[in-house]
Amino acid sequence: MAGLGIRIAIEVALAAVLSFSSVGFWQVVKGRRYGKRLAQDQEFLDNFTQRLNSDKPFSERTSGLQMIRDSWAFNMLLVTKSELQALGMLRNLNLVVCLAILAGSFFLGIVYLAVNIFLFMFWALTGLSAAAQNNTLKMLLSMAQILYCWRRDDKDGYEAFLEDAVGVRKLASSVERYAA
Repeated sequence: MAGLGIRIAIEVALAAVLSFSSVGFWQVVKGRRYGKRLAQDQEFLDNFTQRLNSDKPFSERTSGLQMIRDSWAFNMLLVTKSELQALGMLRNLNLVVCLAILAGSFFLGIVYLAVNIFLFMFWALTGLSAAAQNNTLKMLLSMAQILYCWRRDDKDGYEAFLEDAVGVRKLASSVERYAA
């Protein structure tokens, strides 16, 4: 009987850690989808840019923003790549923890493994947290500020960039309309 109590105590501890890691994993996965959806929603981007500009004009908002390595393209690359790499590392770390817990629960018994698989999948059904949404909006704000400065400082380079950068055209359109 004592062995069963220890197994249950271990399972409760594993389930708590699994819940924490599962939430982190699914929030990153959902956050990326959310960001892609927002980047393609012209109405949202227009409202977002208009509100930002009415709250504090882009000219003031970007007064301290500077080019890195004499290129706004490098700024854009740095912001997007660092964000995606950080989120990717967080997602992968949480996934490794979840897989390790699932492997550990296998050794406790098939019932424990089934409970933990259910728990992992349950967290996939939860909504996107406010923190994950805020993170996505901050990323859009950073990109909008860079696009604003780029258009202001180097219109030819800005337009050449937009020919290739299909993913940011809608955001750039909003910035041009409401932050000019």
